[in-house]
Amino acid sequence: MDFLAVEHTPEHVLIDMGLTRKGDIYTLKAMCQSKKKSTSGDHEREARKRQLIQEIVKEKESRGKRKFSRPVSADGKSTVGKHSAKTRRISLGLMQFDKKKRKYVSVRYSKGGGTRLVDVPVTMRKDELIEEGKALFFQNGECPLGAESDMIFELVNFKGEVVNTLEENGEAKPFTIQKYFEHYKLSKVQLYIAFRPLADEDSDDDELMESAFSPSDKGRKWRQTLQLESKSDGPESQLATSTASELYSADCSPWHNSQLEDERKLKAEQDKQYQESLEIDSRKRKTLEDEIRELSRLEEVRRAREARVPKEPGNDTGASAQVLIVVQHPFLGRISRVFSAEEMMLAVYDWVGSLNHHPEHFSLHVQPAVAISPQDKVLDFQSVVIYVESLEQPLPMSFTSPEVSFKGFADVEGSMQDEWSLQISAFEDYVPPVIEEIPHQLLQHNNQR
Repeated sequence: MDFLAVEHTPEHVLIDMGLTRKGDIYTLKAMCQSKKKSTSGDHEREARKRQLIQEIVKEKESRGKRKFSRPVSADGKSTVGKHSAKTRRISLGLMQFDKKKRKYVSVRYSKGGGTRLVDVPVTMRKDELIEEGKALFFQNGECPLGAESDMIFELVNFKGEVVNTLEENGEAKPFTIQKYFEHYKLSKVQLYIAFRPLADEDSDDDELMESAFSPSDKGRKWRQTLQLESKSDGPESQLATSTASELYSADCSPWHNSQLEDERKLKAEQDKQYQESLEIDSRKRKTLEDEIRELSRLEEVRRAREARVPKEPGNDTGASAQVLIVVQHPFLGRISRVFSAEEMMLAVYDWVGSLNHHPEHFSLHVQPAVAISPQDKVLDFQSVVIYVESLEQPLPMSFTSPEVSFKGFADVEGSMQDEWSLQISAFEDYVPPVIEEIPHQLLQHNNQR
């Protein structure tokens, strides 16, 4: 029993055949319906394939029989004569003459140019190909760049060179498509229909009528030609050349003077700008040299301080002989170092100054703003945070003997003595902080009291 028979079989017959459940009967019929649809869909696809194959075959046959179309004139006759059945495919583009560049340049597709692939007879001549290009790019005698009647047309290659004849065995042969392919051994040919307005031809005639005494490039070239001819000819030619030069100088002196004046102004302006640039470069160079000189001086002071910093006490020394100094630096943050208990704060000054170029001049103090003398003992400032304060003038190394100084401290000379005396007076009332522990046992004379 096939799918169609099962689909049309009544339910009681299927029950008699052994399908007692309704679900099995509905499932079987649904499967037969789906198979029937898929079979009909396969037939439709096969028919569609056959139809497409037939259309492709017809298209190939019509393409092989397609003939090259020719532009037809108003009287219904072909404008290029009888064509041959054998054709070659070429790429045909459009070029126009550029006055500034003095050559033919390509025309973009957006302006009506571009390149087109066309099949042309192998015997097509130059004039016929030009007519073919006119019909292709100047439809109805018009294009975005102008009318066909206002243009002069030529056939050029991709370099913009005019194609006229082809040389074969030393003889000039007329141009045809087949000869062009064979002469240059090409498999693909790119040719252009070039045009230029008729007004350009008139401008060429105007150039011939331009006066040789005019202040233009053409007049200048003409005068140079006269001078060269005068050197080779006799006195009469030299007389004619001198007369022409006098006429030119008399006719063009105002223009020549104005041109010289403009050149002088331009040269003066350029000289002024050059001098300004030299001054700017000189200032930059001086600033850089000053910065380098200042940096060298600061580095020299830093190295001198670093050379005076004593070494840290070793582990073999006792803990009582070591003092930990903690300093809050404005650029380096909190720093610390171990010094010998016998050292003075002068060593701490040198150590802090050797870590950075800045601040160059500074003083050490503890809260509340108690300045520390370089002659104080480091033992007096153990476990105390010391702060760095920048100074405009260097600090004296010793207030009792200000004539003694190291590099990095004040040098007692000239007017600096007054400022140092003020700083010395500030330390006269200085009392070092008491950090000793209170004794556990009173002295004997205190007991007698």
